[in-house]
Amino acid sequence: MQESKDIEPIVDMQAMRKSRQMHKIRISNFDYQTVASAGGYSPAVLMSNYDEALESEKQQLAKKIEREFYAKADDATTSKISPSVQKFFTEVADNPALIGQLVTLMQNMQPVRK
Repeated sequence: MQESKDIEPIVDMQAMRKSRQMHKIRISNFDYQTVASAGGYSPAVLMSNYDEALESEKQQLAKKIEREFYAKADDATTSKISPSVQKFFTEVADNPALIGQLVTLMQNMQPVRK
């Protein structure tokens, strides 16, 4: 179609360079150091100029963070709670009326004086 209208194809070299670097980053599994040294860039320049994440990559990263970070946080929190406290929370979760009784009990408490 371009030939019939005598239009010369335009090649945007910056776009090609950017595309090449972005694909190298993805193929290397986001190994910025290796891609930067191969391309003659510093990792900071590479990250600021050539790393535009695709929406699917953002979603994958979010899932990875949820899976890896929050799972560790849940494990750490659970391991710090004593079995008696865990039992208390289980019983309160099974019987919500206990929360009302606990609140009433706490409202009626007198401060301890030393």
